[in-house]
Amino acid sequence: ALWALIFRGVLIPIFDDVRHPKAPSHLKDDNDWLKTTCFAALQSLTELFSHFFDILEFLLTEILDLLTSCITQEREGVARIGVTCVSQLITQTGDRFNANTWTTVCTCLQQLFDTTTPRQLF
Repeated sequence: ALWALIFRGVLIPIFDDVRHPKAPSHLKDDNDWLKTTCFAALQSLTELFSHFFDILEFLLTEILDLLTSCITQEREGVARIGVTCVSQLITQTGDRFNANTWTTVCTCLQQLFDTTTPRQLF
């Protein structure tokens, strides 16, 4: 319960601006934040989750939702950060996934491919 409170009440809300982008007038501030803080913070969150995965597995869907919201953004910098963190999550934690966890991750990846495929080109 303490971990849930920490993640849901403190860590994940740090990325609310990434999940819910502001109006274009704040773009310079967003770019500064992305370059200086966002990548390091999201990568650290992913590392923390991976390190304590055995305890935090119940938060996997919320972490994947956060990373998915980054990947599906129109801002390329945020999307790249999200892709890097999903890759990091799977690389660092995949060997501890059970069948149900892999199903959750693969479903997320399938939805990402469906959402981000540039269909207008075909």
